[in-house]
Amino acid sequence: LINRSSGNVEQLAKDVYAAFSGRLAAIGANVDALSPPAMGASEASLRKELEGFIAQVEQLLSHMRGEPHAPSVVAKTIEQIHAHFSEDLHIEGIAAQMGISARSLSQKFREEMEVSIVDYINQVRIDYVKGALVHTDKQISTISEEAGFFSRSTFIRTFKQITGMTPSKYREVFGKHGKENE
Repeated sequence: LINRSSGNVEQLAKDVYAAFSGRLAAIGANVDALSPPAMGASEASLRKELEGFIAQVEQLLSHMRGEPHAPSVVAKTIEQIHAHFSEDLHIEGIAAQMGISARSLSQKFREEMEVSIVDYINQVRIDYVKGALVHTDKQISTISEEAGFFSRSTFIRTFKQITGMTPSKYREVFGKHGKENE
């Protein structure tokens, strides 16, 4: 249905949402948890929204049948972040892999984790950097790139924001030969 060529994908999205939610409500399903596709977006974005909606419907049906549900989209997102933190991660890309809109993923993530996806990614990256600063003699620029920071200024600003000090000061204080280890 999603791959069907249509001159008006927005109308297709509305029709699919109405059909699925109507049929699910008729069989007693709680359709309040279903997120309708955002209208007014590009065709590619609407297709992704529809794919996410269909995934939500499949999860709801599995739940109704009593099947054990798969890990939540937030749990899968966390797994993705930890597996790929060194890459150029964007909410839109993660959401597409999860079959959900970026807006819905951001909302669900913030509700469950009480932090934004961007802040979570930055924390994972900074945790990696802190470990590498303490346990290796690698150059700071190399470590920051390994952690997924491709802008020196963004890296230093983020590091200082999270730790309260520069990466070189952190290494000096907590590194192999730092004051904390004497």
